[in-house]
Amino acid sequence: MSHFRSIHRGAYFAELRTTAVRKLLPESWGFMCPVHTPDGSPCGLLNHLTTSCSVVAEEPSPDEDVEGSIVRALQMIGLVNKSMRDVRPAEDTVVMLDAKYIGCVRTATAGAAVSHLRAIKAAKYAVEFGGDDADVCGQRAADVIAHCPDVPYTLEVAHFPLKKGAVYAGIYMFSQGARMVRPVRQRLTKAIEYIGSLEQSVMSIRCPDGGTGGSTTTGVGFSHEELGAQQMLSLVASLTPYSDFNQSPRNMYQCQMAKQTMGTAAQVSGVVVVERGVVERAGLHSPICLPPPPSLTPPPTTLF
Repeated sequence: MSHFRSIHRGAYFAELRTTAVRKLLPESWGFMCPVHTPDGSPCGLLNHLTTSCSVVAEEPSPDEDVEGSIVRALQMIGLVNKSMRDVRPAEDTVVMLDAKYIGCVRTATAGAAVSHLRAIKAAKYAVEFGGDDADVCGQRAADVIAHCPDVPYTLEVAHFPLKKGAVYAGIYMFSQGARMVRPVRQRLTKAIEYIGSLEQSVMSIRCPDGGTGGSTTTGVGFSHEELGAQQMLSLVASLTPYSDFNQSPRNMYQCQMAKQTMGTAAQVSGVVVVERGVVERAGLHSPICLPPPPSLTPPPTTLF
C-alpha cells in the first residue's frame, strides 16, 4: 500500500548538491508525511501521502455543469460579468475557475462569497456520504445545494486578498483532477470540508494541540481545525506507537523497518512446537497501545 501512495521527485534531483528540493514546505502539511521518507540519497525525494490525503482522479463529467453551478452560487453574493479591462483591484476581486475568468465580486463581499462556497462544499460532501437528509448547521444539506447541485465537494477555493507585495488578488478555484485534497472540520458548523494545498496556505487551521502552529500572529481567528493529530502522518508512520517520544530520525528508521517485516503464520501454534525465542500470546491482533477489553484479557505471556 505504501508503494501506491508514494511520490518520487525523480532520479535527476538525487544527483544535485543542493538540499532545497528535499525540504518539506509548509503547504505540504497534511498532504505529505514529514516522517515517512528513506534515509540516504532518496531522503526527501521519495515521499508518501498522509492517511487523510486523497487524489482527485476523476474529471467532472460532461453532464455536470460545474461552471454554471458556481456562477449561480456566486450570483447570490453579487458576481458580475465585468470585462477584465474594467476591473479595479481596489474595488473588485476577480473570480477564476480552472484558469478561466468568470467574473468578479466586490472586494468588500469577497470573504462572504468564499464562505458561501465553503458551505456548499460541506453540504455536497454531507449529501454524497450521508444522504439527502444530512444536516449541516441546522439546515438540510440537500436544500443548501439545490440551486447548485454540480459543485464538487473537492472544489478548491483559494482567496488571496489585496495586499501590497503579495500575489494578484482574486478568488481562484480548481475543479479538475490530478489534485491532492484532505478533510478538515469547519469550527462554526462542525462540518467536514475538503481543501487543497493552495487554499491551505491562505487559511487559518487550528492545530490538534490548540496551538497556532508556529504563527507569531496574536489573536489568530481559526476558521477550521484538524480532525486529529495523526492526519499529518502516512499509514506506516501512524503505526509507530508513541512516535512523539522518539527522536525524529528514529521515526524515519522505524518506517523502513516496518516495511521490511514479514508475518509468521500462527494458525497452528496450538498443535506444533513454537520455535525458540518466539513469544506465544493470545490476542496478538490487539493494538500495542490499547489494552484489550476485559473479556479478551490474554493469559500471562509464555516464553519459549
